[in-house]
Amino acid sequence: MAYWLGTTKTSYTLTEGITFGAGNNPTNNKWIVRAWFGSKYLELARDLPGNANTTVPLNWGSQKGNALMRVMGGSRSITTSKINAIMYDSGNWSDSGGNHQVFTMDLPNVTFTIPDDGLFNPKLSASFSLINALNGQWVQNKTTALITSTAEAAPGASIEGVANTFTADGDVWWGESVTKTTPITKAGTFQIKTETQDTRKLRKEIFTTINVLPYHSPRINTFTLQRCNSSGALDANGTYAKVTYNYEVKNISGNTATAVFQYLNGSTWTSIKTLTGSTGNSSFVTGNICPTNTETQFRVILTDKFESVTHTGSITPARAWMGFSQQGDAMVCGREYNQATDAGKTITARPFVAESHAYFDKKLIFNTAEAIKSLVDRLYPIGISLPFKEGVNPNTLFPGTTWQEMANVIESTITSGQCINNSDCNASNGGKVAMYQMDGTFASKWRFYLAPLNDTGTSIKTPWWLRTA
Repeated sequence: MAYWLGTTKTSYTLTEGITFGAGNNPTNNKWIVRAWFGSKYLELARDLPGNANTTVPLNWGSQKGNALMRVMGGSRSITTSKINAIMYDSGNWSDSGGNHQVFTMDLPNVTFTIPDDGLFNPKLSASFSLINALNGQWVQNKTTALITSTAEAAPGASIEGVANTFTADGDVWWGESVTKTTPITKAGTFQIKTETQDTRKLRKEIFTTINVLPYHSPRINTFTLQRCNSSGALDANGTYAKVTYNYEVKNISGNTATAVFQYLNGSTWTSIKTLTGSTGNSSFVTGNICPTNTETQFRVILTDKFESVTHTGSITPARAWMGFSQQGDAMVCGREYNQATDAGKTITARPFVAESHAYFDKKLIFNTAEAIKSLVDRLYPIGISLPFKEGVNPNTLFPGTTWQEMANVIESTITSGQCINNSDCNASNGGKVAMYQMDGTFASKWRFYLAPLNDTGTSIKTPWWLRTA
């Protein structure tokens, strides 16, 4: 008599498969097995040998397993209304007849379940294309990547999404196909987790280990310029420059370094030295490119594989002196006399004229009066009080400024070493000393000044002026 193995089992996982068999049946007997879901069925087996045990695979990849998962859809399990097994004894089974049915059995309410054991979870892969990398390695704060991920759900389900997570700080980059990462701010060895989930809530995750190289921007620690002679000795009137520098770039495999030193030649930056070491700490002397009467500008540009930084500096004009005429209508400027280079030279004086151009503190001044006022503002700021020779008015001497003569100035002469009231007396050496008492906030203060003498030997009044604007 025929029988069906496992007739009492009512639940299966798809990894098990389902087994059919017979005992002492004739060799020409065969089985057909169908799983019914109401009025519809899914054929699990056809033309199985009637005299041997046969296991029908239901895993992902098998014809029957894929078909059963499609019937399940987004569900993780499904229950049949019955499983019907029929043994027949001739030819191949046909629903239209022509077969002799030998034995039939119905097994009701059989449940099939998709296990969460990895065999039915989504299939997932990820590859990385690095941008701004060094020798195929990530670089801190610089390298990004295009992550190409492919996820496939088991039959009957679909992928809900793919995420790539940088596990060190939790940054998540979403994308089912191609995703561009952000630069990683840390250095060291880390993992990026790529994960996906299907509509059955089955998950798959893979990990990619990455090594992030440490990096910092190029650094110019020192860039100083000094006027010197051709041998590098400091010289206030030299026409050469001594350039002292200290720089560094991050010394990691594949990085490059270029330090270019330039000076402004008219309107063109001209290179005078180029270094390619990852660090530099030295000095050099330029050519004869620093005239004494003008400023010479310099810069250094430090560049590596990723960034470029620039520092600037200048050699100022050689030490200069400035003077004014007593009337305030003329100004003279000049550098310090150098016996070695200036001896025998003819110096021609040329006065400034109205609307002639002049410079003060790198600011273009358009006439002499404005240039004088700019200097006066530096030397004699508002609020200062100064003595001027009697008859000299600073309002006239310094156009554009306002001065007020200080009142109640009382002149006294005293004998040297004594303090007396407002009575004249001769100093022991016959000279005269003028003493002034100031009013306002200076009422309680006494100041003493050596007063010039006139032709008759008496002191001359020296008025004090206060700058108010």
